[in-house]
Amino acid sequence: MTVHLKTPPAGCTPIHVVDRASFDPALAQAAPHTRQWLAAIGFKGVPDSHDLVPAADGRLAAVWAGVHDAAHRCALSALPMALPGGRYRLDGAGLALDAEAAALSWALGSHARLIVSSVDERASTSARTAGPLP
Repeated sequence: MTVHLKTPPAGCTPIHVVDRASFDPALAQAAPHTRQWLAAIGFKGVPDSHDLVPAADGRLAAVWAGVHDAAHRCALSALPMALPGGRYRLDGAGLALDAEAAALSWALGSHARLIVSSVDERASTSARTAGPLP
């Protein structure tokens, strides 16, 4: 999974980052189906929350992520564990994150995802090779 912080290639899923103060203005700028979806789900942009917004064809259209503030060192750290594989980009219309804080928090979350994946794989392999319980 990759997030592009600068000059994203075409086809990346946008991540709309908001805090409580910027949520309502950002929502007002969103497409009608996005506003309806977020209202139905109850997403309010609270810190450490996120929502996946589907496109009409069922693909992932966007991610909305609630953070504490733009400079928070862990602003995006939960997303690599929560999002499906793919390529993502920060949307310029949302809260403007500090680039260094965004990169660090994404990297920390990606590292945690690798650790969990590695542990899960080892546990799965051990269960397959251990044989039946006595």
